[in-house]
Amino acid sequence: MKHTFLHGQDTFLIFDSAQQREQAAVKQGIDVKHVLIHPQEQGWQPLLTELQAGSLFSSACLFSCNVQMRLNNKDIEAFTKILEKADPNYQVLLKSDLPLLPKHKTLLSQWFEFIPHWKQNEQQFKAWLKGKAVQYSLEFEPDAFDFLCQVSMMNPMIAANTCQLLALHDTSRVSYDDIKRIAFASTDADIFDLAVAVLQNSPNIPKVAKYLRAASTSLQLVLWALKQSTYALIAIQQGRGTREVWRQYQIRPHFTRPLEQANQQHSTQSLKQLICTLSQLDIMLKTCNTDTGWKVLLERLA
Repeated sequence: MKHTFLHGQDTFLIFDSAQQREQAAVKQGIDVKHVLIHPQEQGWQPLLTELQAGSLFSSACLFSCNVQMRLNNKDIEAFTKILEKADPNYQVLLKSDLPLLPKHKTLLSQWFEFIPHWKQNEQQFKAWLKGKAVQYSLEFEPDAFDFLCQVSMMNPMIAANTCQLLALHDTSRVSYDDIKRIAFASTDADIFDLAVAVLQNSPNIPKVAKYLRAASTSLQLVLWALKQSTYALIAIQQGRGTREVWRQYQIRPHFTRPLEQANQQHSTQSLKQLICTLSQLDIMLKTCNTDTGWKVLLERLA
């Protein structure tokens, strides 16, 4: 059985797909361990350490790796040596939104099944959303399904968060009015408000976080917005056009001006360091409850 490599441009779809695979593994009695692969974390060493430690709870284990470094030939050579010695009951799941060169994909094809996640067209988005509805045991009335596609602007993050909210409100048969009432009720803060506050180093971070927490906002969505905003600023500092960047990273017009102002406070290096911090937080938040998660988030970012 081959390992799995989730890659592409849509960060949310990559991590959403990884989460579903992790949940399926747990249901099968497979232990799941989260590993951060980053140049500042000695490359592949964290995975090697975890593979050597193995699992205390199961003979089978899934190592879910968030890859935050660009691969080169030397990295791949070191990685394949690790895989050669790995227990056959261990599976490796790689997830990365960084560019993957064809030659590197060829070198890893012996070990991995590659599953790309690109921006979706309308047909692909609707098929994905139907699967998400099944995951949350939701049944949409036809006009409600079309309405959700419209108001979410075919943004998987918005649509997934809506499904999560509908499930929390025990709404199995979803009507047009349910979406208006539950999913799109006005709130005092947006996940990108917190992203802007963090990037501006604003004293309002605790206040915005309080509103998001009161609205039962997913911590993973908060991290997603922070990563999207930070990657967008890195791309702008590297010379890409702002209009193209805002569109790729799904930044709504309301937040572009505040993010441009925040960009003046950062170097490319400081933004990359923030990405590293967010990746570490992503792993930490998977191992704690919601209350602890918000506390950890504020301690690291405020």
